[in-house]
Amino acid sequence: MRELVLRAANPDEVDRVIEFYGSPANFGDEERKHILPRPEAVKLAAEDSLFFVVVSGKGKIVAASGVFDVDATDHIEVGGTGVAKSHRGHGLQNLLIQVRTAGVVANYGPSTEIITAVDPTNEHSLENVKKGGFVSWPQPLEAFLESCVGCPKKPSLPPGRVCCCDFYLLPTNEKKKLVKELLNLTSTDLAILSNSKKPVPVSLELNLVVGEHRQDLEAFVK
Repeated sequence: MRELVLRAANPDEVDRVIEFYGSPANFGDEERKHILPRPEAVKLAAEDSLFFVVVSGKGKIVAASGVFDVDATDHIEVGGTGVAKSHRGHGLQNLLIQVRTAGVVANYGPSTEIITAVDPTNEHSLENVKKGGFVSWPQPLEAFLESCVGCPKKPSLPPGRVCCCDFYLLPTNEKKKLVKELLNLTSTDLAILSNSKKPVPVSLELNLVVGEHRQDLEAFVK
């Protein structure tokens, strides 16, 4: 596999990101049912350099994930993680979890709560969220339910359930663990991901892991 590049998406790449999520070549029919198109949220995250994409040597998006400010005081959502079928099994999803966590800590402060939402029928995503250290958050703030308004699943929800997703929160010790893993992985501008498959080099074009941001992250994990 040729070297991949992890970088912040540009605001004018929103259409490409939405196309990536909707492509049958990247995700199966069942997987696409769990993807909620959020073009405005993606654009806002990209404007803050907090929507991340992994691109192939040919410039094709093969993975994406974002940090979403939902106007909830001291709470930030991370989500929208997707890895194309052609690039799974290398640890890209875990790398994106690390990068998003560092993005929240560096841009919103270490005390900001990190939240994510997962459809309980999406077993693969649920497994990854729990592996990432997230714990159940049974009573989400109202701001996190605003995107439910236009959700096509809302009319079929059982009585008493306000969202098709369950919400999860990342404890401080897990934040530190993920940020430390990212710092160890990014001592240079090239990360080597090794999993059950052949090691994959990922070039990191991220201001997040250099300069003052890196110093802030290093201070956070001490």
